[in-house]
Amino acid sequence: MRRRSSIAGLLGLAAVVVIAVSTASGVTASATAAGCSHLAVSVSLPSNFAASYPSTVSVNVTTRGGPIRNLHAAIYTFSGDQIASGHRAAALTSSATVKLKLAFGALQVGSYTLVVSGTPTASPSCGLEKFTKVEAFKDCVTSLPLTFVNPPAGSASAYGGFLSVPLKSNGPLVREIEGAVYAADGTLFGDGTLSGLYGQATLNLKLNQALVPGEYTVVVAGLISQPAACGPKTAQITLDFS
Repeated sequence: MRRRSSIAGLLGLAAVVVIAVSTASGVTASATAAGCSHLAVSVSLPSNFAASYPSTVSVNVTTRGGPIRNLHAAIYTFSGDQIASGHRAAALTSSATVKLKLAFGALQVGSYTLVVSGTPTASPSCGLEKFTKVEAFKDCVTSLPLTFVNPPAGSASAYGGFLSVPLKSNGPLVREIEGAVYAADGTLFGDGTLSGLYGQATLNLKLNQALVPGEYTVVVAGLISQPAACGPKTAQITLDFS
């Protein structure tokens, strides 16, 4: 009887030890899981115009913690299709640019999900962690954002060597402005330039011949703050002289 009691006591003690170890293991696992979350990085793009990316998308990635190994980045449509991907061979210790190759040619206008993944060296037990962000890419502005203020009119003979055209920008700075005036048959009657327009200014077009009664078209081209791939934009107005 005494031996059976001793064995029972030992079994009871063993059960207590097993329960204690199991409980301790559970706490440790929970603590590890709690320390694993999304990848601690920040990302930025050089431009949010789709035209900036004809074949690759450059993504600047900055770690907000320790070094990150196996860094990979990809862009997905909302339906889950991957349209671009790239990786960095070396560990990320501060900031670096990851180039993502587009799988189907130039990037199209729209919103996409950017996913950055990697393994933090500070917590390798967490495995691969991810960071996601929705990025919206917009289209180029299609026309020059300016207004023709009090356009020239009246008698053609009133305009000597110049045709002065008042302009007003509708928001952004317009740079490298070039203007020209054409007759209805396409004949160039004069041209001129303006270094920039922010607010209101006058574009003076030097005439290469005297105006005669009839209709003319003034075409103004310039650059605004968008990628060079968007090209110069134009605005135009028709003038009628008696």
